[in-house]
Amino acid sequence: MTPTGFEGYCLASSIAGDGRTPSLYEGNETVNMLAEAFVNEVLREQPAVETRIQMRHPELYAEIDRLKVEGEFRLSIFWPLTLFIALLGWNWSPLALTLLVLPPFLARDGFRRIAESSQKTWGALVAKEVTSPTIDAMDAARQSKTAPFDFLERYPALEPGFEFPDEVAFDSETEDEYAVSENRMRS
Repeated sequence: MTPTGFEGYCLASSIAGDGRTPSLYEGNETVNMLAEAFVNEVLREQPAVETRIQMRHPELYAEIDRLKVEGEFRLSIFWPLTLFIALLGWNWSPLALTLLVLPPFLARDGFRRIAESSQKTWGALVAKEVTSPTIDAMDAARQSKTAPFDFLERYPALEPGFEFPDEVAFDSETEDEYAVSENRMRS
């Protein structure tokens, strides 16, 4: 199953469409674990992202909320409707049991609407219309060129004395944290 929403946008295979197993840095397990932890942390912040959408883009939030509520409503009436149709078929006519094909379509539509609302939420994040608290904290850390005070608590893969490999070293010449220094390339 192909990931959707923010996670789907973050995968290299979803952009390239080549079906490869996504990996930020081939063969670097620590960096991959950090990237996965970062994506999972942003995914857990969906309510905060939706609140920011509500404040900055109320019309978009109204659509996201409508889709989510419609989906939740369809899922909440699935079992009662199924039970009602079964009782109707039992007490009235076995022919009424043919109506049991309707609730699964209702549930499928509910799941689809909830997924669509989630995609709209993450679409706004990816389009940089809004940000998440984790992305804000990472941007602040990059601008101050220091790690947040709780960085090691959040990402325990980095132990004291850990050094990033050359591919992820901070290049002070270009101020790009993922650039490989030209001096290292030449030597």
